[in-house]
Parts: sequence; C-alpha cells; structure tokens
Amino acid sequence: MTRIAAALAVLAALILPATPARGAGAGYVRLAHLSPDTPAVDVYLKSANGAVKDQKFNGVAYGAMSGYLRLPTGAYSVAMRRAGAAASTPPVLTTQVTVDDGAAYTVAGVGRYADLGLRVLKDDLRLPAADESKIRIIQASVRAPVLDVGGANGRSIADGVAFATTTAYRQVSPGRWTVRVRPSGGGETSDLPCTLGAGNVYSLLVLDDKGGGLRPELHIDAARQGGVPKGGVATGGGGMSSGAKSGGGAKSGGGGGISSGVTSGGGVVGGGVTSGGGVMGGGVTRGASGGGGVPERPLAAAVLLGAGAAVLAGGAVALVRRRPAVAGRGGRTPAPGRPGRGGAARKAG
Repeated sequence: MTRIAAALAVLAALILPATPARGAGAGYVRLAHLSPDTPAVDVYLKSANGAVKDQKFNGVAYGAMSGYLRLPTGAYSVAMRRAGAAASTPPVLTTQVTVDDGAAYTVAGVGRYADLGLRVLKDDLRLPAADESKIRIIQASVRAPVLDVGGANGRSIADGVAFATTTAYRQVSPGRWTVRVRPSGGGETSDLPCTLGAGNVYSLLVLDDKGGGLRPELHIDAARQGGVPKGGVATGGGGMSSGAKSGGGAKSGGGGGISSGVTSGGGVVGGGVTSGGGVMGGGVTRGASGGGGVPERPLAAAVLLGAGAAVLAGGAVALVRRRPAVAGRGGRTPAPGRPGRGGAARKAG
C-alpha cells in the first residue's frame, strides 16, 4: 500500500501541474501556419509563469491548423523558428497571447515571407441559434489577393476578403451547401460541397492549392452538442478524417506536431497528437469535399498533460475529460457529447 501511495504521488506531481486546478480558469489556443511562401517552421509555446511545460511542435507547414490546446489562464509566448533550427536560434517571429477564462484564440503566421507576422485572432465560439450556423472566412491565398465567398446559388457569405485578413463570424442557414470561392477580379472558382450543422460554429480557411487554384477547407470550431472547441476539419462526407496531412502537414518529432492520428511518446486522444508531453486534439486534412454531415467523432478539446502524457498513455485519457465547456445559448453549458449532424439537411447554398 505504501508503494502504491508513493507511485500515485509521483504520477500526480507529473500530471497535475499541466492541468488547470479545479476552480482555476482555462482557455483555448490553436496554432496555424498561413503564409504561402514561408517554409516549414518549428513552433514554441511557453508559459510566462510556468503553468504548463514548454511545448514544441516540429515542422509545421503552410496550411496546417491545429486543434485547440486547453491552457490555464495567463500569458504565453509563441515563437516560430525555421524547421530544424536550434532552440537557441533567434526566432523568426514571436508574439504574446493572454488567455482569458473561457476564451479561445488562433495564433497564426500570416502574410508573405517578406512581411511575415504573427497574428492573434479572437475566436467567437458563442453558439448561434439552434436554427442557424455561424461561419467566418480566414483568407490565406496569395493567388487570389481578394476573393468572394458564397453559395453556388449566388447567396453571399463575404465579399472582397483580402489576403491575410479574417472576417467576422456571420449567421447563415444550416444545411447542405456548395461553398464557392472566387477571385474578386475574375478567375477560376473552387467549390466545396459540405453540410453546415445547425447550432455549430465554423472557420472556412482558403489556401493556395499545390496543383494550382484555391483549396477551401471547412474547420469546425465549436458544436452545439458538446459545446467545447473542436478545431478539426468538417469533412463533407460526414466524418472527421485522421491520419492525413494538410499541405505537407507536420509529423511529430522530438517535440510535437500539428497533424492527426499520430502518436509519439504517448497515446492518441480524440484524434490528436501526444508527443513530448503535449496533446493536440483535432487535426488537419486536405480540402474536404463530398456532401454529407459534420464530424461524427467527438474530439477532445486538447489538454496539455505535461510529462504525465508520456507516462500515462492510457490513463491520461480519463483526465482529458475534465475540461470546462463553452456556454451555449442562454448561458447554459451543453453537456459533452458527439458533435451533432445539424438536424435536417436542407439545401442552403
């Protein structure tokens, strides 16, 4: 019994410092590389007060967007270095993000390499009405410096969206859409058949495709059923793709990676990456197409587990379930569950 108690004490010391204490505030941060001509980078996340273990994500390439990391409230620094550079090398970019209780943020490298910058986007994950969907556009295509986004039936979502900018969220009708992305000055259009679930929140990421043209991706930010940040790609076929990379999305190395279905020094939690102590829920797949539902598998709103993730590859999963949810309409907090299908799939776009 003494040995068991001692072992539990050691494991608690490894895990608890990286998990917000009961009653302590927590928010969400995800990371993205949205600069078309910038090579892959290593991304470093550091807590100003040591609330969590320092994290490193290796070889993050253009188009990669992680799931959300659940972090204790406080100040954090995010730094990017050229992939493979020593940690002592001065970073190419660095910024600060202050995580507030219940808030969510996307920290992204944006712009061309010549004027590259790190931008902190405030993600509005308040759920829309049960008969609406909410969506915004993140414009990361330099091939179409200004573009228009709407439905194939002519219904507009956003017009004149400039490169390296992000629109405000707006409410749209849920159901089956063919989202059409077109350069404002004319040119080849790109269509994304998808379903917008009722009561869900999305980001539409527009990228330059390797083969030419544009590649739209629909990311689900929050779902009415479950309510917590999701951060994965809402595939048109109704599932959450895993084991895929986006734009050469990074595999995890000695530190971590922004990918999906990869394990390194730990277990996969909710389709995320466990590597060197960090857990990143969700993943990035290449442009989603096809016509049916929103993700069917729930993603853990990723929790940093510190060194304990490598020690408790299986047992850490139970701890991931202890996370604050994002309140839904009327201040209610939806119970964790499976992302909904958005009700009847009516033709909206």
